[in-house]
Amino acid sequence: MPRPKSTAPAYQFHISGQARVILDGKDFYLGPHGTPESYARYYALLADGWGIHTSFRGGWGWYIWGRTCVVLWLRKGILRVGTDDADQLSAFLNRRLSVQ
Repeated sequence: MPRPKSTAPAYQFHISGQARVILDGKDFYLGPHGTPESYARYYALLADGWGIHTSFRGGWGWYIWGRTCVVLWLRKGILRVGTDDADQLSAFLNRRLSVQ
């Protein structure tokens, strides 16, 4: 009997040297292939999903929009904000926090 196929999307190597995963027909580039950061982004995409729910890492996951997130380390816990443009959101939050 053949082994059942995995239902998880594959962590792939893209010709650009980036790690890539395809979810819902959209390509998500995760950073340089084989790095711990790219694997962390891959597993975050798979584990956290959509909507508002409890996270297996503890706390709540609020994914209103997007397949990537920005992680905010707060005094009382961790807040992950879902977005389709994590780099821009991170830059915006860094600018706003540096003003204060």
